[in-house]
Amino acid sequence: MRLHVDEVVIINLKRCPDRKAEIEFRCNKAGITEYKVLEAIDGDNLSLAYLKSKGIQVYGKWVNKKPEFDQFNNYYHRPILKGEIACTLSHVKAWEYMVNNNLSRMLLLEDDACFRYDEFIPFVNDQLGILDKKYRNWDLLYLGRKALQQDKTLPEVHINIPGYSWQSHAYILQLSGAHKLLAGEVHKSIIPIDEYLPVMNGSHVRFDLLNNWDRCEQLNSYTVDPLMIYQNPIYGISEIEIQ
Repeated sequence: MRLHVDEVVIINLKRCPDRKAEIEFRCNKAGITEYKVLEAIDGDNLSLAYLKSKGIQVYGKWVNKKPEFDQFNNYYHRPILKGEIACTLSHVKAWEYMVNNNLSRMLLLEDDACFRYDEFIPFVNDQLGILDKKYRNWDLLYLGRKALQQDKTLPEVHINIPGYSWQSHAYILQLSGAHKLLAGEVHKSIIPIDEYLPVMNGSHVRFDLLNNWDRCEQLNSYTVDPLMIYQNPIYGISEIEIQ
């Protein structure tokens, strides 16, 4: 059985061939035998001169030490890291690839994604069928994430509307969603990709971030329940983000 997407895209750093081999093994075990490996942006190679030449800027009000946010993220206490910039730009690169190749639907994976193998493809295809039939304006479907706030439940058994969440290691994106995410021009006001997705779907807890992108069309996001893809606990955090 084939997963009902046009293409599976894996983000992987060129200097991490071991992780490329591992994610390819896991994909094949899950029944995904065709995929494209997209070279990730390497934070080690990012310089101020490069960022300036590409018009890339960091969101100027990222550091926020208000205590009400500490329950979610103490990363707000420090500046954004080069690896986090690179990770966001890697996702942007994947969205651009989708638009340039006119892909109607894409599964995007970071190379630390691990599958729950039992009936992975049939389960995901069933949920895609429900979305296509009942929620035709959907843009993004999380297959993996870390929920920080309660989801909004739907009549469907295995589909919810996500509350504020982290992680972007596995999601299915519609072409409409890629256009919306690119229209947000996150490269002009970089925040971590884990924060950008909930900003664009309206679930974020920081109003300054929501206001910064309030001109943008909302990303209609859904999540499967149970989650079908998790991050490899051996790695702990994406290699792309830790530079």
